[in-house]
Amino acid sequence: MESVEIYLLTFLVVTGCMYQQKVNKHTFNLFAIIGVFILIIFAAGRYHVGTDINTYTNIFERYSSYDWPTFFANVDSEVLYAIIAKVTYMCGGRVLTWGTFAALITIPTYLALKKQYPDIAIEVSFFVFGFSYYTTAFNVTRQIIAVAIIFWGMQFIYKNKLLPYLIAVLIATGFHKSAVIAVVIWFLWDHKSNCPISGKRRIITIIVATVLVFFYQNALEFLSSHVTFLSTYEGYAEISTRGQNRDLYVHIIEWVIIYFLQKHMEEDKAVVMMINMLTISVLIGFTGFTHPQVKRMAYYFEMPAKLVLAGYLPYAFSERSRWLAKFMICLWFFALFVLSAYILGEANLIPYRFDLFSAW
Repeated sequence: MESVEIYLLTFLVVTGCMYQQKVNKHTFNLFAIIGVFILIIFAAGRYHVGTDINTYTNIFERYSSYDWPTFFANVDSEVLYAIIAKVTYMCGGRVLTWGTFAALITIPTYLALKKQYPDIAIEVSFFVFGFSYYTTAFNVTRQIIAVAIIFWGMQFIYKNKLLPYLIAVLIATGFHKSAVIAVVIWFLWDHKSNCPISGKRRIITIIVATVLVFFYQNALEFLSSHVTFLSTYEGYAEISTRGQNRDLYVHIIEWVIIYFLQKHMEEDKAVVMMINMLTISVLIGFTGFTHPQVKRMAYYFEMPAKLVLAGYLPYAFSERSRWLAKFMICLWFFALFVLSAYILGEANLIPYRFDLFSAW
């Protein structure tokens, strides 16, 4: 149980730092810097932690061995990820590479939560972030970086700035090509009324999303055969071995709880927006029965929604009960981590080993 305690202690310290920084009006302060720095070092020093860590390391070594002409001849997509991996691994090995990637996940997430949602309990959001997405990034590194960039870029949706948002999506695709799906988030906001879509538009969007989820193979096959640049997504149309997809049932339970609790919160545009995004993410989750990679595209909707809603949910309760609500939210996500990482042994997150100096 020692490794679980290491994760818990680390994320509790970070949670404490985020709670303390709330009293500071500036975006960055000492406590925020300490909290972010802890997460960066925690990822940079992990040693053989994560199912895909050896695969990633072999890729880093291969990239670093190429000269630049050979490098660009061998890398034709997700170029930003490849360039950063090559440069950092050449300059500082695995520690600098993993530390840089951790910074690219943690800093945009912090900035998005702090600047776009100043009224949330950011300490709760960061606790959820630690156990749900930061640890997921130990294996799905490229995609979680892309998700963090999209989350940060959502500020342009609220400001009705299409071009800057599309640039953010483009940058995110430089880390994982699946980020192109984040274009959909733009249409979840009513840019004329400057509020989340509602009424008929909301119903139509959910119906369209449902149809696409259950017929996405047909849609992808059609699009990839008619649009040249979409041919790189042909692999997503394949049907993979059916998995257990157990986490879908957890996500449905969470959606039901959040949907009913949000009625007790004050009317807030962010809450409605995130409920819409969470609904889309649950629908995408059904693709996990046929293709786990397609299912992961739900992260672009799920991570922002769960982090923001986790920060808002305590305010659905009376002031006297708010601390209990925060505790229960944190306990839920900690329990899910213990179940998946410790009891079921998924993702090779246990045991956690830390070593900043040993050779790989």
